[in-house]
Amino acid sequence: MTLPLDTTSSTSWTRRAWLGGALGLATAPWLTACGGGDGTATGPTTPTPSGSAVLAYGSISGFGSVIVNGVRYDDGQARYRSEDSDVFDRRDLGLGMVARVEGSLGPDGTSGMASVIEVGATLRGPVTAVNAGGTFAVLGIPVTPSAATVWADLASPATLTVGQWVEVHGLDGADGSVTATRVETKAAGIFAIRGPVSAVQGNVVTVRGVTVQWPATASLPTAGQWVKVRGTTTATPTLPLVTTEARILGTRPTGQPVSDLAAVVELEGYVQSVQGTTAVVSGVRCDLSTLPPSPAGALQVGSRVELHGQWQADGSLRVLRLKLEESREEERGDRLELKGIISAATGDTLTVLGQTVVVQPGTLVTGGPRTLLVAGTYVEVKGRYVNGQLLASQIEIKSSGGSGGSTTSPTYGTVKRKGWVTAVSGTTLVLDGALTVDASQAYVEHGSLAQIRTGLRLEVKGTLDASGVLRAYKIELDD
Repeated sequence: MTLPLDTTSSTSWTRRAWLGGALGLATAPWLTACGGGDGTATGPTTPTPSGSAVLAYGSISGFGSVIVNGVRYDDGQARYRSEDSDVFDRRDLGLGMVARVEGSLGPDGTSGMASVIEVGATLRGPVTAVNAGGTFAVLGIPVTPSAATVWADLASPATLTVGQWVEVHGLDGADGSVTATRVETKAAGIFAIRGPVSAVQGNVVTVRGVTVQWPATASLPTAGQWVKVRGTTTATPTLPLVTTEARILGTRPTGQPVSDLAAVVELEGYVQSVQGTTAVVSGVRCDLSTLPPSPAGALQVGSRVELHGQWQADGSLRVLRLKLEESREEERGDRLELKGIISAATGDTLTVLGQTVVVQPGTLVTGGPRTLLVAGTYVEVKGRYVNGQLLASQIEIKSSGGSGGSTTSPTYGTVKRKGWVTAVSGTTLVLDGALTVDASQAYVEHGSLAQIRTGLRLEVKGTLDASGVLRAYKIELDD
């Protein structure tokens, strides 16, 4: 049987649809407006205790630490894993990748410490259809891009061609398609599908509407379980696809076992259905009854939300806080964020944390003039990612890099050290009599390098060079 091409046009979210959802939520009495225009509903809960275990599942929206679902996770001590590769480290992370983060959450709910960061593509394989309106299909599975989709090495869906091999990270949309958070090209040959099982007949398993042969040596899944399968195929696949690797993830996309009820859960997804005080968000059944009064009448199918809650014994997520993705930001695609030192600047092109940033004529620059966008300046960038470049909509200058000379930036990963200053010589510090810190390019939060003296306790973030010197990009007093 030859895999059929999907030539139907999938639903795409327009400004009108998103604003309709936002306005519906904004009129609800349980909703409070945030500074950026987001809507957040909170149930009668106590603040998150410091150090609470957390499981976060969503797309990576920023670096300078790793940002998932609006929470900035310090990844200095994190282990990195991939569902698709045995060899994976911090350098392989990309904006828009869907990640599972395990760690601890701070009391403010906006920062945390990551112990494990695991990523996994939703689809990999040949493009089998390119449709009007920008939707396309991979292995016959419909994919819907949004304005926030990261096009890693492509300009737009219009540049896709049937037979081209791509990898898609995404979340389950309301119409059953994969809403892409990242798309990039890949070498031909290997396919991968991550999703729920809808049927099992013998050793033939149906995943996202595609039949695959389950490996004879692996335990069979049951309908409703989430799985990840991989194998090899051609640009014109024949069903059932033959798998070489198969993994049962559990009863929901996060892979979190139902028995772990203590962890705080941060979940990003799209509302697929609402009935009473129960909603399904990207494959996860959610109990909304804690939010006063019930938000079910205001939530709309298709809304993109971030949820904060805890698992219940029946496997559902008890939602304690709900945040609607800000409509204008989603429409523009300005969800992505970088925070770090400019390591190179040529004309209107910057390099921050190894990412190419384009300063556009309409880019809003705050904290100083554009002339300060030079190597060594510490900045926070927001924008959208197209064809391997972050098109900046906003840049906030945090500290000046001076004349624009070269600097060593924290291109990958973060090393964090706390200690007492035991010596100061110009821009060189010594912590605890042992660790040498090069602070020449560091941003000193709430102060300046000139104020640092022996006897102070500091928290320093940076990268260790081959000689063991910590080249700092951020320093703050440790209270």
